[in-house]
Amino acid sequence: MTSIRMKGIWRLVFRDAKTGEVIKVIEKENVLTSSAKNYAAQAYGYMFGQSGNRYNWCIMLGTGYGTPTASDTSLFQPVTSTAKKGTVTVTDNAVQFYVRYEPNEANGYTYTEAGLYDGIAKWSGFDPTADYALGNLVSHLMFSEPQAKDESAALDVYVTITFV
Repeated sequence: MTSIRMKGIWRLVFRDAKTGEVIKVIEKENVLTSSAKNYAAQAYGYMFGQSGNRYNWCIMLGTGYGTPTASDTSLFQPVTSTAKKGTVTVTDNAVQFYVRYEPNEANGYTYTEAGLYDGIAKWSGFDPTADYALGNLVSHLMFSEPQAKDESAALDVYVTITFV
C-alpha cells in the first residue's frame, strides 16, 4: 500500500544585520497537525475547476495484467463501458470516492484491475466512458484474484485517499 505523505520543513536563516551574510541555517522537518491533513483532504476532495465546479472523475474496471507504478497513465486493459461517476465525501483527512455497479451493469467480464481517473475538465455533457481520457489516472489497483461480475450481484467500489 502506498501512502500519500505530507511533511513540513522549516528553514531558518540567520543573517548579519549589516552585511546580510548568512550566519547560521537551521532546517528541520516537523510534525504536521491533523488540521493540515484535513485541509489537504478538503482541497483534494473539493478540487475546483471551472466556475467553482469540482473536476469530474470516474472509476473504471479493467481486464489487464501488470504491476502498477507511479508513472501509470491508464489501466492496462480498460473496459471503458465501466467508467462511472458516483459520490465524493471528505471526512477529516480522507477523501472517499464511491460508485455502485447495479446487477445489470458491468457484466460479462472477469476483472483484474481498477482505476480512479480524476481532474477531468469537462463541464457539460460529461460522459465518463469517453471523457475519462481527459483526466489523469490517480490510483491503479490490481486485484489479488480475478473477479467475475454478473447479474446476480451488485458491486460497490470505494476508493479512499488518506493524507497521513
